Amino acid sequence: MRLTIVRFLRQATTGYVSNRENSIMVKNLSWLSSPMEVKEFFSKYGQVKHVFLPFDEKQGIYCGYGFVEFENQSSVQDAFADDYHRPQLDGNYLKIAKRHIKKEE
Repeated sequence: MRLTIVRFLRQATTGYVSNRENSIMVKNLSWLSSPMEVKEFFSKYGQVKHVFLPFDEKQGIYCGYGFVEFENQSSVQDAFADDYHRPQLDGNYLKIAKRHIKKEE
């Protein structure tokens, strides 16, 4: 229930609703990689609509993973195809995964 409220508040305050089918999860990001750098990096696969990187406010760094939403599904497929070539950003080899939808309770 709390997660649903948090998600609702985030969407209400930002006006943003993600399309999870056009999104990927990116693991092993550098703690220093910014959302703008991630957006620029993934734009080679297609138009990037939104980037979200969780931020650890206590430590003042990003958490090392994030989500990239593309305008269309073909960009997602291109990103997955390049995952076999081990894309690298800020010295880290990235791991691209499907973004799973959490089931609502």
